Amino acid sequence: ENINGFTAYYYFTSTEPNPVFESYDLRGGNGSVEHLGGVNYRIKLNFSSVSIPANSAFPDNSGISFGLHYANWANWRKDDDYSNNLAEFMTENNSVVVASSAGQILSGNYPDFNSDNNSSNNETAPLQKNMARVYALNEGSGNLDRIRLYVKNEGQEALNHFDFSIEITSENGKEPIFEAWYLPNTTYIKEKKNDSVWVFKFTVSGIALENNSVFPSEGGMSFGLHYDNWSEMNNANDYSLLGLQNQFSLAEKIPLYIDGKLISGNPKIRTIADIQEILAGNYGYSQNDFNISLESFAEMYDNSKKWTWDDLKNRANAVFLDLPSFDSTEQAFYQILDNFQGMDTLFLAENFKSVRAVYEQLARLKLAEYFEPELPKMRVLAKNLVGEVIDEVIDEVSDIYDDYDCNQYFIFNITKGEIDALFKHPLSVKAAVRAKELAEKWSKEYARYKEFFYKNEKLIPYGDSLITYANRADALRHAAWSMLTCTEAGWNFDYVDECLYWSEEITTAHEKKGDMEKCYNKLDTAMDLHNNKIGREAIKQKLHRTCGTEIPLLGICVDYIVKGLTREDVQRIALDEAENGYGFNSVQQLDSLPWQSTLVFRRADNGKYYCPQNPDDCIELENPNSSPVKIGLLIKNRFATCKDRVEIYLDLEDSNNDDKIISGDKSPPGIEIKENGVKFVYCTQNIDSIYGAIPRVPYDYIVLSLSDKCPNGTYPFSRYHDTEDDNNNNSYIGSIGRNVVERNATFEYCFVPADSNSNLEFPFSYDFGVFAKYSSSNIVHTELKLDDEDERNKNSWGWYRGTPDSVKENIQNIMNGKSNTIYHVVKYIEIVFNAILEFFAG
Repeated sequence: ENINGFTAYYYFTSTEPNPVFESYDLRGGNGSVEHLGGVNYRIKLNFSSVSIPANSAFPDNSGISFGLHYANWANWRKDDDYSNNLAEFMTENNSVVVASSAGQILSGNYPDFNSDNNSSNNETAPLQKNMARVYALNEGSGNLDRIRLYVKNEGQEALNHFDFSIEITSENGKEPIFEAWYLPNTTYIKEKKNDSVWVFKFTVSGIALENNSVFPSEGGMSFGLHYDNWSEMNNANDYSLLGLQNQFSLAEKIPLYIDGKLISGNPKIRTIADIQEILAGNYGYSQNDFNISLESFAEMYDNSKKWTWDDLKNRANAVFLDLPSFDSTEQAFYQILDNFQGMDTLFLAENFKSVRAVYEQLARLKLAEYFEPELPKMRVLAKNLVGEVIDEVIDEVSDIYDDYDCNQYFIFNITKGEIDALFKHPLSVKAAVRAKELAEKWSKEYARYKEFFYKNEKLIPYGDSLITYANRADALRHAAWSMLTCTEAGWNFDYVDECLYWSEEITTAHEKKGDMEKCYNKLDTAMDLHNNKIGREAIKQKLHRTCGTEIPLLGICVDYIVKGLTREDVQRIALDEAENGYGFNSVQQLDSLPWQSTLVFRRADNGKYYCPQNPDDCIELENPNSSPVKIGLLIKNRFATCKDRVEIYLDLEDSNNDDKIISGDKSPPGIEIKENGVKFVYCTQNIDSIYGAIPRVPYDYIVLSLSDKCPNGTYPFSRYHDTEDDNNNNSYIGSIGRNVVERNATFEYCFVPADSNSNLEFPFSYDFGVFAKYSSSNIVHTELKLDDEDERNKNSWGWYRGTPDSVKENIQNIMNGKSNTIYHVVKYIEIVFNAILEFFAG
């Protein structure tokens, strides 16, 4: 027999959350990742529109192809993937399951995961006790549809009622006439959806339909449809009747409901309200529940003294198990299409954010069910009378906030503020849990690496032998958590600032524990909030807004996401920040340099606190010797005040030299075109000592790097100049730092991203110039060409790891080229007329 539509399942394991699925060649099908619980996943490959004739192969001997990988491209272990037989050539694989459109197994065997999730792994067993499908035929033609259908009980329990509906489209606004020929125990109503779409809703009750039985009989119930003038009916427009034959077959477009829950069939999705209605029925909510405001959730579920993050993790796994995976726009998109096969791809592409908002509300409703008034057991660490640490579980904690002793209790609860932040973006709850766990894991690994062990400690936080409190490991944890809270959930945010603000909400709320705040050391709270902020600032310029997924045939970006850093990038940045952090012992220090721009901690690497907090057991704090970051600015005014001057001459091309000013100002700052090369003259400036931080302006600019690092918030990169091979006269005067000027030259630069909120018109004194592509009434621009060596040219750009593609594009808007190099330079010139006007106006 022919196979008309089928589904294939490929089972695998993944120790990392959210494995990435890539569809290479699915020959008309689509795929999505489904999480089955724990480390068990499967790829669901939907080929509902594919027809395979008898005794033929689909697609051909070359097969279909898709890919699986981790987001950070870590090594993938294949030998524990159930469906991977590790074969190097095509062979029969009974670990890949293929099921017909009616749910019958065509080949393969389902795995046994020996878990509570087995029922969701095995498509042959009903997913609920009630299961029924509609089978129908159309014996009509021309001006009359003669429909017969029956309902088959394919579940485990007898049915005594159910509902189903049929949608048709009329021509030229005509109203269809319904003729009930044989409808036992059935009532119906007719609804007009719009000017041309009509829906007939049927309710069957007062029956006893046993398992594997049909209603009313194999002959079916029957009715007719026609127009009052008996004109032609176009079945090609009728959603529910399209494709029906003159013999009974599964009617996939006729939805069937039991107690309001969609059991089978695919209703046509025309509006967001259609989705709400289905989800409300499937999960036992009302339509009004989808209109509950965030404020109402906060009032209804104000039980912030209840749950720990471990509790939240366990509940989140249950809440999100059967929801689309919004950690990947592409996965969520195709999972939603798979869940609502009556939804057009174009409709979802154009309304994805609205559909996502419906799922956000559904997630809120499901989460809220876990914040009921009953009190859970809560973990408490306490000191007994002899100072020993005990770890106990208490059953009743309702009065603990009134009676606790600050020296006795420390409660690991999730705060009201954290709950509020999570309810704002509930689809990011699992990402938030992952972020916290990863940050704690990295903190412990770092403490172990640095050998931060307890030495005569009286109180052991968290019951661990490692010191991960108030030291560098603690600083790393806070910075990493702030970064990861955003990067792990970036798929669910449209803008970088929106993502970072959410991170700030959660991590700040974590430090605000209501009445417990009176027990906190002010240095601890200031330290944690400061380190949270440093973490966010460390990644802000490394993130960018990009399209989450695009529908190629439609040319539509489904949704914009925040992206730019892998977990490996975040961990590296957090480690670097922790290594370069400074000890402190006063809140006032945090507003001054160098503490202002670095991670801080109040416990030394040997475990002792910095005085004066613990005068009986402490060490003196040595004020950090923070060497400033040096940069080079192009000199516009040769009389400008400089700490040091740097001159660099590049001997570029002796033959047919084409160094020139392409356009703009003929006198660029600090640049002089010679007969066979170009001379650069820089003035060195110290960042973090003179300026406090690198100035930001509303446009991108670039400066020369003269230290071993660039200022905070900037991106390092380099340009390698392949200069004249014969009689090379490259030279320099002054200290050029990491730059190399030999037979060829490598220049190290710092890219400073634009700040649209800045009120500065120029970043430095008007005596200097910078590399930028910008112009205004006071800023003049020059485009300069360097004619590098023509023969065997090896010019190149050097990108440091973690530089986002968007930053590279912005850099190459200012500096670009291959065998030659183009530089854009700007300087500030105060227009005399403007100055006169300002004088008289003032």
